[in-house]
This record gives sequence, C-alpha cells and structure tokens, in this order.
Amino acid sequence: MKGKDLQRSVIDYAHLRHWHVVVNPTVETKQGWRTALAADAKGFVDIMCFRDRPVAIEIKGDGDRLSPEQEQWGRWLQAAGVEYYVVRPKDWPDVVREILD
Repeated sequence: MKGKDLQRSVIDYAHLRHWHVVVNPTVETKQGWRTALAADAKGFVDIMCFRDRPVAIEIKGDGDRLSPEQEQWGRWLQAAGVEYYVVRPKDWPDVVREILD
C-alpha cells in the first residue's frame, strides 16, 4: 500500500467513525514533496483528527523515515497534550482502528 492510499484509507475510516479531519496539503516540487501550509509548517503532520480529542497522524510508506522537522512537530504536539502517531501500511487497519475508535 502506498502512502497516498494509506492516507485516503485513514481519512475514510476517520469519517466513518465521525471524526472531523484536516489534511495537510502537499505539493510536489523538484526538491520533493512540500507542505502547502505557510509560516512554520514545514514538517507538520499529514492528518489532524478531532472528535472527543485531537489526534495527529503522520503517514509514512514502507521504508520512509521522519524528517527532523517531522520529529520536532511530533515532540511539540505531544508536549501540548495531543496524541501523535506515525502510521505505516503495516498498521492498517488494526492500529488505525485502535487510534480512531
């Protein structure tokens, strides 16, 4: 499963479970994928889900690693009390269900 397909599956499941979802839009550049968000958003998580609590989800394909900026966002979000997860294809669907049920 590619990262893009995993992201779509997570979003669809979140909606099925009545979560509100915000997706960090990305654009492909000559240097690779970049967030379309501005200011300090470099490395911000792929998906934010809101229902009874905020949940931040970073989607990674098999073999993909977190950038230093993504690692820093994970630390900031956790320090702020936000649940933070890195989700990979092997986590679909069992781990995602645990997170979003």
